[in-house]
Amino acid sequence: MNLLSIYLMQSCNINCYYCPMKPWIYPLDHKVFFRGGLELPDGLTEEEKEKHKVSINLINNEDLLKWVDEFCPPDKWVVEFTGGEPALHSEFSSKILPAFCERGYKGVTKTNGTLYIPKTENFKMVTAWHESIKEIPPYHDFILIIKNPNDNWREKKQYCEDNKIPFCAVPFDRSYEGKKSNAGSVLIPNKMQGMTRILSMGQITSCYADAPQEGYDIFAMKPPKIKDVKHGCSKCGNVTAVEIFLPGGLIYEKFNIQ
Repeated sequence: MNLLSIYLMQSCNINCYYCPMKPWIYPLDHKVFFRGGLELPDGLTEEEKEKHKVSINLINNEDLLKWVDEFCPPDKWVVEFTGGEPALHSEFSSKILPAFCERGYKGVTKTNGTLYIPKTENFKMVTAWHESIKEIPPYHDFILIIKNPNDNWREKKQYCEDNKIPFCAVPFDRSYEGKKSNAGSVLIPNKMQGMTRILSMGQITSCYADAPQEGYDIFAMKPPKIKDVKHGCSKCGNVTAVEIFLPGGLIYEKFNIQ
């Protein structure tokens, strides 16, 4: 079984100072030069340059489904929807998520739980209860609590225990402060054989440490780049949403992963 990690959005509706994706989070209307690596001809006016720019969030339901139908059969892949905030995608709740369920895909959606996402049997919402969110997020199946010293994380943990809400409390990553992070330093064996990811502009890379290449994307119907993660990854650590956020083998039992 492989993991397909789909970064639907490089935008978010909250602004957490400790977010590991913060350097790559942009406003919904942010635009960049196509694929991020296009060399423009000399002598263009500013107006002409603007015509070469496209949205940072390019994935759409039609192209995404066309690509997964060709390369990622649902009996071979677990899917992780992430971002940014995937619920910001205009087609996620109405088209993308239902279509993936209809095709038999299973996996997780990583979200902050403040925007509507329908509950499904196939995809579990792993909701991070962030410092800026005081009440429990309304949309969740499983709560992720970050042990942020600036947050009342112990009270949140107690709330989940008292209300029998499945949760996992994870260490606070202080790399945003310039302190060394332990992410990726320990290799943890897992049941995922390989992984690939799709970025919000449709580029395909093998893992978090693999830089996107010009034109290697779902729109050109390029095949997935698969990273062997049976023993973890020295660059990006464990297959986190599957292996850590749903502890105790729950995802394996639920999805019959051997």
